[in-house]
Amino acid sequence: MRDPREGVAADGTITTGVHDGPLMPPYDEVVADAVVELRTRLGDDLHSVHLYGSVATGQARPPTSDVDLVALLVTPRADDIATAAEVLSARHAAIVREVGIGAGDLETLDRDDRAGVAERAFLKHYCRCVDGPDLAAAFPPARASLDLAVGFNGNLAEVLRSVRPRIEAADDPAVGRALAARAARKVLMAAATLLSARDGGWSTDRAAAVDLVARHAPHLHHLARAALGWAGDPVSEPDVAIEAVLDDLGGWLVAEYAAASV
Repeated sequence: MRDPREGVAADGTITTGVHDGPLMPPYDEVVADAVVELRTRLGDDLHSVHLYGSVATGQARPPTSDVDLVALLVTPRADDIATAAEVLSARHAAIVREVGIGAGDLETLDRDDRAGVAERAFLKHYCRCVDGPDLAAAFPPARASLDLAVGFNGNLAEVLRSVRPRIEAADDPAVGRALAARAARKVLMAAATLLSARDGGWSTDRAAAVDLVARHAPHLHHLARAALGWAGDPVSEPDVAIEAVLDDLGGWLVAEYAAASV
């Protein structure tokens, strides 16, 4: 769900609609349950839990919105994070489309490279701490830039290269569709951040990504629209294969990111 307050302030820093007020029901119960689940599974390896996305901005609507969380870890525990997300998604299927849990770590957060800068910017502007110490409160506001877009999206080429065979190898169509949705969302976020920063603004919005692609690469506009369908925004059947989205739109973005990284 689009955050109408996302953008760039007069001083060039990022603005979002993330707020610290009470969480809207029924998402407050889902978030509380997720904190308990993560604390139980991860123990002292879990530093803190952070909420982002439409629930954090107050734009979520049950049952089609996701609850998106980041578990900030002292020690990596990828398998336990994935299991917790599956358990919570099944437990709260009547309320949310999915409980998604990403993993961050203190070592990356402390780095001065693009990845560290992006992690701090993400926690500062897109997350609210729902459990544990809130390190982001001490971070300075982040400025929108091409460099930050590169940091936000990491090694896009490797992500796309790894996800395609997993989609093709999925025996369960539902699993393949879920993987395709995540890949499409990654492509659209990569487009939104890079192209909005190139225009002097800032956006992570998937629908905005379609408009940005139409302006910057009109020959790929139909693929951006298809990616939106694969991502489930709106929920519709895309008329282009996910492989074409990843190869052609994703491939173009990989080249654009490579140029921006120089």
